[in-house]
Amino acid sequence: MHRENNFDGLRLLGAFFVLGSHQFALSGRQEPFAISPYTFGTLGVLIFFSISGFLVASSWKSDPNILRFGMRRFLRIWPALAVVVIGLAILAAIFRPTERVAALAFLKNLVFLRSDGRFFSANTYGELDGPLWTIPIEVSCYAGFAVIALASRRWLRVALAAAGGIAFCWLARFTDAEMREAALQMGDPTYAWWFAAFFLFGALLCWWPRLRTWTLLWAAAGCVIVLLGRASLGLLVMLPPVVVAVGLRSWPIVRRCGRFGDFSYGIYLLAWPVQQTVVLLLGRERPLLLLGVVSAVITVAFAYVCWHWIEKPALRLKPRRIASGPSQASGLEHCKPPTPLPGTGR
Repeated sequence: MHRENNFDGLRLLGAFFVLGSHQFALSGRQEPFAISPYTFGTLGVLIFFSISGFLVASSWKSDPNILRFGMRRFLRIWPALAVVVIGLAILAAIFRPTERVAALAFLKNLVFLRSDGRFFSANTYGELDGPLWTIPIEVSCYAGFAVIALASRRWLRVALAAAGGIAFCWLARFTDAEMREAALQMGDPTYAWWFAAFFLFGALLCWWPRLRTWTLLWAAAGCVIVLLGRASLGLLVMLPPVVVAVGLRSWPIVRRCGRFGDFSYGIYLLAWPVQQTVVLLLGRERPLLLLGVVSAVITVAFAYVCWHWIEKPALRLKPRRIASGPSQASGLEHCKPPTPLPGTGR
């Protein structure tokens, strides 16, 4: 049954942010107002991680069983990923026979190890599915949360608050330029720890509901920090509270975005290879709007199939907790994890 909140709509918005941002890059154009790494695509991924932290924490809050928790995360993120990765590897091996070794290595993504190659050599970027880099980060966030939850048990709220405080103080040490330099020195060009901080803040907003009453204050403080030239820190302060506050509401149009299914994960997984193919066949000199519309229509069609034939059937296998009394959960126990890119808990 479709849920009466805005999370599906927000995930869909995040997916289209990523798709739109990549359309500029893949067609060799500069994205307006983008200051790397802060593009609309980055914003979409941050939305995914913020929602993921909140809903994954809510899932644990309603049923703190590690086996059921792990199985739910696995069934949400892996089946669609497996079909996409295997399908793309087969197509790459057929149409790019000189890249068969790279196509075989691409299968490492099945076990959340990032691997790609230059399969679209004529395009600006050659990767087969660029956005898959977020999936290992997402899975690491699931694992990290589970470890903290198991280690702290009844003290999970305190452990999350302590982890959040440490993450904030550590990030506050760096300017944006210094953060990028530190990430590169650590061999982390994807800023994994920065995205993980958004997941952590989302989890905090679940376990410390009082924080959600200060949404306007968080937003104002985040804006001030951004204006002071600390965009990385400002976005962390501002975005998760705003995203969760909007997601918990029920707006007439936004809440119906998932009426026909949750297509956001499918869009996230499939948009890049579709866009690469469209650019290759039509030419990147074509109008951006034409490339974007054609890519979006094809991607949504594939995402529809992905949801109804792969994701939805897999989710029916999720283990359910047998209720033994009145639920003490947060009221979100029936909200499935979000879909990252990503976002993506997925």
